[in-house]
Amino acid sequence: MARPQSWNDLLAAFDAETTRIATKIQALLDQIAAGGMTAEEETAVQADLQAQVDRLKAIGTDPTEPIPPVPPV
Repeated sequence: MARPQSWNDLLAAFDAETTRIATKIQALLDQIAAGGMTAEEETAVQADLQAQVDRLKAIGTDPTEPIPPVPPV
């Protein structure tokens, strides 16, 4: 059974966004591996990596099932 175009569009958009994030992370990792960065460059790369981590955490957040689970009060 063929998928409706709306599903294909949604999957393509998801793929494009995850690829964009992966490419950004790889570029930052390549920059770190190359070495020779100034303290300011290291700080900027760390901030960029943290922003990507925060973005991925936000994407994966499910308020109905927090991880770790919220302890009972």
